[in-house]
Amino acid sequence: QERKIIAFFDTNGYVTIRHGDNVGLSKKRLVECILKHNPRAITLDQCMIHPDVFVTPVQAAIEGCIESESFLDLSQYIPAQMTVADCTNLIQDYIFVDGDRLGCLIFLVDKEPFYFSQGMVKHISTKLLQPLIEDYAKTRAQEVVDRADNIYNDHVEDGEQQGGKKTSKGRNRSRKISEPENESHGILPLASVADAIARGYPDLASIQSSYTVEKEDLCWDIEDGGSDGPLYAFCRAIFGTSRAFQKDCDRAVNAEVAKLTAMKKGMSIGSNGAANVKNVEALFEKSFKISCHFLLMLAKYPKSLLDEENTEAKDEAEATFLNTAAADFARRLTEFCLFKNGVQNGLFHFFHEEDGDDSDESNLFYKEINSSSKRTFKRVFLSCSSDDHDSDQIDPLQLLRDTLPVGVGVPLARMWIFCGGENYSGGERVQEDRSTTIRPGDFEGFVSHAEEYCLSICGLPFKVLDKKSDKQMLFSRKKELQSQLQEIKSDREIVEVSLILLFQRIKGMLVCKVTGNTLEVLCCDKKAPSAIPELLKKVKNALDDGTVEEGAVQELKQLALCKDLSNFHS
Repeated sequence: QERKIIAFFDTNGYVTIRHGDNVGLSKKRLVECILKHNPRAITLDQCMIHPDVFVTPVQAAIEGCIESESFLDLSQYIPAQMTVADCTNLIQDYIFVDGDRLGCLIFLVDKEPFYFSQGMVKHISTKLLQPLIEDYAKTRAQEVVDRADNIYNDHVEDGEQQGGKKTSKGRNRSRKISEPENESHGILPLASVADAIARGYPDLASIQSSYTVEKEDLCWDIEDGGSDGPLYAFCRAIFGTSRAFQKDCDRAVNAEVAKLTAMKKGMSIGSNGAANVKNVEALFEKSFKISCHFLLMLAKYPKSLLDEENTEAKDEAEATFLNTAAADFARRLTEFCLFKNGVQNGLFHFFHEEDGDDSDESNLFYKEINSSSKRTFKRVFLSCSSDDHDSDQIDPLQLLRDTLPVGVGVPLARMWIFCGGENYSGGERVQEDRSTTIRPGDFEGFVSHAEEYCLSICGLPFKVLDKKSDKQMLFSRKKELQSQLQEIKSDREIVEVSLILLFQRIKGMLVCKVTGNTLEVLCCDKKAPSAIPELLKKVKNALDDGTVEEGAVQELKQLALCKDLSNFHS
C-alpha cells in the first residue's frame, strides 16, 4: 500500500487523501508515509505535494506575472484534483507569504484557478476605466438632472391643480427639489468594464471567448453556481464589490451633476458665455508660469535650511512659505478648477469671513502675480458655506473630492493637506485628551506634489525654474524694490523693504518678509561684508524692542540702495 502511494507521489508530485482511501491508508498513515519518504513534502488539507514539482514552478510563473502586470491561468500548473481551499493555501502560505503581493486569486465554478496581479488591477483602475467613468458620468448626470427636473415639474403641477398660492417658502422647497443631491448613482455597466479590459488584455479575451455569454443579460450580481468566464468573474471580484470603484463613479457623476446644475442656472464663475470661459483659461495659462516660478523662488530659502542646525529658523521659514505662497498657489489652482468644471460660484470660500470681500484684482486666480514687487499675501483659508447655518461644518476637502473629477479633486485636496491645517476648515485634530492640534503641513511634500500633479489637476505642467528665469526675476525684483524704497516715507516700510532687498542681494533668494530668525541667518552669512552684520544686528535688536532709531533706518536704506555692498562703510 505504502509503495503504491510513494510511487504515485514520485511520479506525479502530489497525492490526495482520496488516493490513500483507495488503497486502504488513513489520512494519518498517508501523511506519515510521505513525510518519512520526503520530509520536505507540503501537507495541505486534502493532499500532499512535492515543493519542487509545484511550488517552484508556480512561484516563478507568478513572479513573471507580477513583473509583466498580467494574469495567469493556474490550471496548467496545479492538479485538477486539488481543492479550492488547498490551492488557496498553497498560494498564500507557500508561494507568497507577503499578502501585499498576493494579488487576486479567482476560481471559476469548474474550479479552474486564475491569478491576477496587483499591477494589472492598478493599470485597469487608473488607465482603462478612468475614461469610461468620465463618459458614464456625463450620461448618468444628465439622467439625474432630468429626473430632478421631472420631479420639480410634477410638484409645480400638483400645486397649480390644488389652486393654492405659492408662498416664498413653497418656492424654496420646489427649488430644492429641482436640485439633485449628492447620492449613489450606481457604477459602470459590467459589459462596458469587461469590454475595456478585453481590449487591453487580448489573451484574457481569447480565453473568455470559449464561454457563451449574452451581454444584454450581464449584471454585477450572479447567482451561486453560475459562471460566465474568467473575464466577468474577475470584474465582479475586483470591481463589483469595491467601495473605491463605487466612490470613483459617484464622484464623477456628482461633479457632472454640479456642472450641469450650475450651467442651467447660470451660476458658473463669470458666466458670460463660452468666449469668456476661453478668455479666462487663456489668462490663467499665461499667469501660471509666473506663479510656478515665484513659488519656486520663494521655496529656495526654506530649502537652504533643510540641513541647518537652526531648527527654529527652518520651521519658521517652512511655515511661512506654506501659509503664504503655497496656500495662495493652492487657492488659485482650486478656483481655476472650479471655474473650468462649472462648479457653482459661492460653494467655497478662500479667505476668512472677517477679512471681508476681496477687492484687490491682483488676487483673482487668473491675474498674473507681480513677482517684482509682491511682498504680502492675503491670508488664505478654505471653507464651505453651510445651508441654514448647520452646526456641522462641511469638510471642504471632501467636497472638492466629491465635486470635481477624481483626477482633479483628489490631488487638489492632497495639496491643501500639504499646506497645513491652518489653511482650511477641518484642519484641527482632536486628541485623546480632547485637546486640539493643528494638522502640520509638509514643505517638501507640497513642492514635490505641485511639480508632479499640476498637469493632472489643471491640464498644465508645472513650470520648472531655469537659470535664465531665475536671474531675470532677481534682477527685475531688485530694480522694482529699489525704486519703491526711494519713494517710501514710512520708517516701518523702509526697514521692511531694505531688509528684503539686502537678503536677496546677499543670499540670492527671495523673501516677502524678514523676521528675527531671517536676520540671524543673514548675519551669519560668510559672504556678507563685515560692516553689514553689525548694522543688521543693531536693527535686529531694535526690532525685538519694537523701535528702530532714525539714524539706523537711514543707514539701512543707504545700504540697500548702494551699488556695491562690499564697499559700504557704516
